[in-house]
Amino acid sequence: IDRMDAQMPNVVYLKVDVDRTPDVSQYYRISAMPTFIFIKNGQKMGEMTGADVNRLRQYVSAYA
Repeated sequence: IDRMDAQMPNVVYLKVDVDRTPDVSQYYRISAMPTFIFIKNGQKMGEMTGADVNRLRQYVSAYA
């Protein structure tokens, strides 16, 4: 994510500790980690569970 962050300055990446913020994990119904949620203009666009970097890049590129 750090590399992707450097390559795509128009994308904001937020990391949430679900143990410290259970209300966030409940709101987004996170049941596995890692879970990536893609939000654009305040709307949830998609979600991805797992650590497949290539798939993550595809999602980020699609929603950027």
